Amino acid sequence: APGGTESMGTGFLAGPRLLLTNFHVLDWADEGGPDLGQIAPGSLFEFDYEERFDGTLRPVSTYAADPATLLLASPWQKLDYVLVALQPVSREGDRSLLDYGYDRLAADLGKIVKGEPVYVIQHPRGQPKQVVVRNNLLVDRDEGSETPYLTYEADTDLGSSGSPVFNRQWEVVALHHATEIVRDGAGRILARDGSQWTPSDGAGNVKFGDLNEGVRVSSIVQDLAAKLQALRDRGASALGPGERCSEAGLRLLEEALAAGSGASPTALVEPVPAATAMPPRR
Repeated sequence: APGGTESMGTGFLAGPRLLLTNFHVLDWADEGGPDLGQIAPGSLFEFDYEERFDGTLRPVSTYAADPATLLLASPWQKLDYVLVALQPVSREGDRSLLDYGYDRLAADLGKIVKGEPVYVIQHPRGQPKQVVVRNNLLVDRDEGSETPYLTYEADTDLGSSGSPVFNRQWEVVALHHATEIVRDGAGRILARDGSQWTPSDGAGNVKFGDLNEGVRVSSIVQDLAAKLQALRDRGASALGPGERCSEAGLRLLEEALAAGSGASPTALVEPVPAATAMPPRR
């Protein structure tokens, strides 16, 4: 971030050259820090940061953000996501981003039910990749349009924000973003004293519960689809604060949303052919 401040989170590829993470990972304005437009251009994303079976670390490939191509977001108190394009070649210059597949996202509901396990792939406290495979049941699935969240048991920590949450078929069902945020029956966030929270209270005055919470992928896909349609209809005037979208970014977004709805589990988890994600030659 500007000024040399560092913070770590988790993210994952959700489209060709497109990475999905939390808004609060890349925007600290609510805490008096720099905003998304200041943080995103200097952000770096490391791939393959994980241990081998012999305990050694795999070589890491680092990719810089490319927000001029695409940067779309929803604030933390809403859907808490950022979808940002990455540069196509690693900073080390030895690996194409197309060497990696990506997780297809679908707007279908019902990909998981209460009592089923969830699997969270994360980098808690900036550590090598960890996978939650125990004590990880989905506790609630709120169908309310105002509260598009899943709550679940899982062992997470600082730095886990932005992790993909999978079902048993390894479909992404949620974007992990926080300890459970307590809300009233209308989906409004509550403050620590039980009153209705307002932005002027600050993020530090939010009331949290005991479980973990993820933003439903179906809600994120629907929001991105609405942004895509608005961009087609109105162009750059449809962009919100800090958002960017070039013609190339629009094509990447269209491909990321191609799974849309009605996709089978097989289609959502199969490797994505590099040819379909290849950017146009110049």
